[in-house]
Amino acid sequence: MKHLYALVPVTCPECDSDQISLTCTNVKGNIRNRYKRCKDCGHKFKTEQLITEEKIVAKKRGGFANNAKLQPEDVQFIKAQLNGGMYSGADLALQYDVGVSAISKINRGVNWKSVPAVS
Repeated sequence: MKHLYALVPVTCPECDSDQISLTCTNVKGNIRNRYKRCKDCGHKFKTEQLITEEKIVAKKRGGFANNAKLQPEDVQFIKAQLNGGMYSGADLALQYDVGVSAISKINRGVNWKSVPAVS
């Protein structure tokens, strides 16, 4: 599968819970900082992601050759993650560099309804 950003499960460093919420994101130079909070223990922590020149060029060109940011394989994976409940729509939107509304439309079946979720 081609992903613009690798989707890596995040767990709380204190209690190893996977119930994480994103509080805010900022970019300084070529580092994207995401500030997160554990829903179980309330621990706040930060993750960092390196933004490479390759990712910047891909984003400027629309992500892929046909100018769509998402490919059918990406949509299958997004639907599976939404059905599994491990990631929120906001988390997936950040990972795939699309708007939260795009993820919401995929979830409701407005967009990409012909693409089934992988099991």
